[in-house]
Amino acid sequence: MGKRGIIGAIIGACLLLASSLPALAGGLTVYNGKIETSVNPGSNNTYNMEVANTSDAPMDIGVEVKGYGMSASQDFIALEPKDDANPYTAIPLLDVSPATFHLEPGKSQVITITSSIPAGIGNGGRYAIVYIHTAASGGGAVGVISAVAARVLLTVSGSKLETTSQITEVALAKTTTPAPAAAMVTVANNGNYHYKPYIQATLRNGNKVVAATAVAAPGWPIIPGFARQFKLDFAGEAALPAGNYQVDVEVKDETGKLITKGTFPLELTEKLEVLPPIVTSAPPPPEPTAIATTSPSQSQAPAPMPTTTPTTPFPGGLIAGITAGAAIVIALVFTLGRKRRS
Repeated sequence: MGKRGIIGAIIGACLLLASSLPALAGGLTVYNGKIETSVNPGSNNTYNMEVANTSDAPMDIGVEVKGYGMSASQDFIALEPKDDANPYTAIPLLDVSPATFHLEPGKSQVITITSSIPAGIGNGGRYAIVYIHTAASGGGAVGVISAVAARVLLTVSGSKLETTSQITEVALAKTTTPAPAAAMVTVANNGNYHYKPYIQATLRNGNKVVAATAVAAPGWPIIPGFARQFKLDFAGEAALPAGNYQVDVEVKDETGKLITKGTFPLELTEKLEVLPPIVTSAPPPPEPTAIATTSPSQSQAPAPMPTTTPTTPFPGGLIAGITAGAAIVIALVFTLGRKRRS
């Protein structure tokens, strides 16, 4: 028996700049990698995704249903079922078939996701991730898993949808290098339904507006039961002297509906520069469909997902957030050093 030490190194990353492209990771390609639809109470529904092997080597594929989570710094975390305590989880509602299969190079397989919705399911949305992954490949001390995480967002038809939210914190953004003044705004979704936030802040010194921010629209939804932090850069005519200020924050959804607002104190302990005055705000980019990764592993199954810490959605330290409008392909290699007992 032996213990394995793990040393990770990121060796490559590639952005696929069109959200219409399929999610691709190490030759594992998934088409229709997102389910966002309405479901009726008491109904059974089926959805299809196509999984293709676009590499030159055979693959053994596994498909699992995992929890859909978020953190302050991440839009998207795949949770192990035992760690998904969200009352709006869709895990018990979903079944996938086939759960395992083999693909030769150039071949594909349609997988079917079935949702079984109880008659008394209640209100709001239900959320999960369909996690499609290869078995570990590579021999000796190196193992690699390619995976695609496809989100599932189900809306219960005819139910009461609530996007009640709270701005839980507004703080000055901290930086180790000189940078324009910015606020870190944390928004928690206390409702039962997801929405895409549009956030804007105005900085006042008494009644005088001295700076404002462009609309922050990341393109990813906040799902119920989770909070997300956003950075808003201030813009204005002049630098901000040290002193006590007030920040007015508004959060709207993608339809322009006001979700929540509030006024918060903000202390500047030193003079800070601001960005030039805002002329126009660019429209938000489209939301990505799925995350594709290639990551190391020690076994034939994916390593456990993080649960409560705002680390990474997949093993090995992946990216903290996703650039809206792109599927991200990450390649990592882990060296597995073995220690033998004497």
